[in-house]
Amino acid sequence: QLKVNNTKMSKSLGNFITVSDFLEKYSANHFRMLCLLTNYCNDVDYTGITLKNAAAHLSKAQSFFSDTRAYMDGRTVGSASVNESHILERIAHTQQEVASHLSKNISTSSAIHLVIDLVSTVSKEIASKESHTSPGSVRSPAVVGAAVGFVEETLTNFGLDVSELKGFHTGSSSSLSRTATTDDVLDEVLCYRKDVRKLAIGKSETLPGVLDLVRESMVDKGDEVTDKAVGKRYRQSLAPLLKLSDDVRTNFGRMGITVKDRGEESTWEWQENTQDDSEATKTS
Repeated sequence: QLKVNNTKMSKSLGNFITVSDFLEKYSANHFRMLCLLTNYCNDVDYTGITLKNAAAHLSKAQSFFSDTRAYMDGRTVGSASVNESHILERIAHTQQEVASHLSKNISTSSAIHLVIDLVSTVSKEIASKESHTSPGSVRSPAVVGAAVGFVEETLTNFGLDVSELKGFHTGSSSSLSRTATTDDVLDEVLCYRKDVRKLAIGKSETLPGVLDLVRESMVDKGDEVTDKAVGKRYRQSLAPLLKLSDDVRTNFGRMGITVKDRGEESTWEWQENTQDDSEATKTS
């Protein structure tokens, strides 16, 4: 039974929301996750709080798919190594516990929490700048891929649209269409932004030639020429470029796209719609 703020949703009571109204703020995945997080013996309580909780779980899964994709593509820095045995143990443990909870009392809520715990574990492994110093740590896209495969299969079996979580497409709740073409365009834009950032922070392959030009300009002006002075002048002259790259990140955020700078590299992901649904009722 579906309730709104602990009251049965009913047209006669006027406390209902239509599917079209729901999809203006949320996706079908939000409602599916809301149901999965509720024990099948209990009523589903439709509130701003429960929807935010569902959105938070989806957001973690979305970040997981984005981060693991960047790791397996070799687009992350400072996180080349992961503890293979730890991840494999967590996968095996999660598989066993999920099966146990589903077979004993069909507790999808417990199963979802177990999967999200695994998601958090793997995400921390690939994001940790210290992971490469841990005993038994190696770069292992295959092991990370095994975790991705299990999470994807489990969420799909629960009825969630994993392609949406991966950013391949979207429902009607988004102002932008997550198509493969859109992803390709974003990849190209952020690749260009990455090159601009590398140039601005002095990490570009063209840096020696640029520094020579700065040095020549300082000589022509009669300025004191030292390596420190040349570096300072270089950073000052390219500071606007760094600001522009930050502005791109900010503007993408306003459009529902999160850009994460990871050292010299950058990754992006679609934001889940987490608007508060405090007025979750419709009066006829």
